[in-house]
Amino acid sequence: SVALARQLGEQVAKFVMLGAASPSGPRPADARAIRTAILEKGASWVGFGNLLDYCWYLGIPVLHVSELPSGTTKKMDGMAVPIGDRSAIVLTSGRRNPAWMLFLLAHELGHICSGHLADGSTFVDADIDAASTDPKEREANDFALALITGNAATRIVPKARWPNAADLAFGAQNLGRQISVDPGHIVLNYAHSMPGNFWGVANAALKLIPSEGDPAAMIRDRMSANLD
Repeated sequence: SVALARQLGEQVAKFVMLGAASPSGPRPADARAIRTAILEKGASWVGFGNLLDYCWYLGIPVLHVSELPSGTTKKMDGMAVPIGDRSAIVLTSGRRNPAWMLFLLAHELGHICSGHLADGSTFVDADIDAASTDPKEREANDFALALITGNAATRIVPKARWPNAADLAFGAQNLGRQISVDPGHIVLNYAHSMPGNFWGVANAALKLIPSEGDPAAMIRDRMSANLD
């Protein structure tokens, strides 16, 4: 059901790679090494924007392909594409908040850094599931969590009553500054740990946290800055 989306994404990635600069540094296999490199550049936490920049630094173009033929293909969250001895990341999710896209980007980078493209085939994530039992999906999820939070086992759980959106946003920003974790990710991590349907409160809280901007526009800006 995602075959056409995969083929289109692969072709766009190949075109983009023609104008992408060579890697500026070696590609770490350890997520924490990437996290440390980003934080050492003065970042408060690993966010969508600085992770985009780091991917380009590694010579990994990041693209956003959202305009697909209507009714002919199912969209996916993203995919990692091998191109010769290099790789590209294609995101297709229409999420408008960078916190959602941060985990998707970190997950796809996890597939690349974990060697999941070694056989030369594209790795497609139709729907990234944080609770997946597939070994490679679990490895990519652990990589993403370790990159974003410093610990692959990070689970932010409630200690008292359910917060409202304003309290959750305020608490996430305070905690984010303390532990160097993106506040938006803290909100989503917390919501994933909550019983019942807490996503409405979480999405409302995200709107109260200062945002880096529209993820698709950020991806286009980086492409414009990095392509020959």
